[in-house]
Amino acid sequence: MVGIIGNLDGRSRARRVGTSRALFPPGIDVNATPPVHRFIRENDPGQLLLHTDGACLHNGGANPRASCGVVYRSSTQLPPGIINYFKFPLENKGPTGEEHPQTSNKAGSCTGAPVKNQDLWECLLGEVERWDDDGIQIQFWRISRAWNTEADYHAKQAAS
Repeated sequence: MVGIIGNLDGRSRARRVGTSRALFPPGIDVNATPPVHRFIRENDPGQLLLHTDGACLHNGGANPRASCGVVYRSSTQLPPGIINYFKFPLENKGPTGEEHPQTSNKAGSCTGAPVKNQDLWECLLGEVERWDDDGIQIQFWRISRAWNTEADYHAKQAAS
């Protein structure tokens, strides 16, 4: 199952259900070996939250540099020196290092504008479908930038 199920952007839905940190507080998944720290859904320990963000320095310029940052556990629960994120640049390579040169971007967005990096979106959809075949559901939530500052910071650092 793939879908945008939440809108935690500080408006209507967020007022009813709370912030992403309230819905997914830092916790320990004791079913993992070894147990791991994650943002675990309060009323469903089978769900976890990853904060993601992307950045593109010099977007629209001659030498744009795109990147991604992902935060998967709270930094406050960890001893010094242990990280809670990963980040990587997207300079003609995918997150696992395979080549992804720019494409013609012929797909359309909801506004009719061309979708950028259509090949990467198709790759993401393929991965989501593969995980779904294994019984793991991936859901996308829109989270306010104000509640996603750590992933935003790491994405910008990876682009610089």
